[in-house]
Amino acid sequence: MQFSVRVLGRMSGDVVAQRTADALGIFNSTPQFLSNERWEIEVVLPDEAEDDVESGPDGEIAPVWELLCDSVGDDGPDVDAAAAEEAATADLARVRQALLDAGATEVLIETLEP
Repeated sequence: MQFSVRVLGRMSGDVVAQRTADALGIFNSTPQFLSNERWEIEVVLPDEAEDDVESGPDGEIAPVWELLCDSVGDDGPDVDAAAAEEAATADLARVRQALLDAGATEVLIETLEP
């Protein structure tokens, strides 16, 4: 399953990545790419925000960030699709709350591919 998560509110990309990693239990990652046995997530700066970026102590600060999320390991003949979707939804709800707690004004989650 693939998802897009838009994070609104002036935040550092490193903070967005760290809060996302913490919510999903990802420990070995880089600020732009997070992965574990369930997720591959890329943290990107959308084109519309490129002109409104400033440097801060925690990296680039921008008004919007996007997480391109791919839940891995949830396809194949032995996987219960409904259970995989429920688990992914629960994971993303934790990510949403972590980002709101970190200062995001809004977190929008869109399913790109079931």
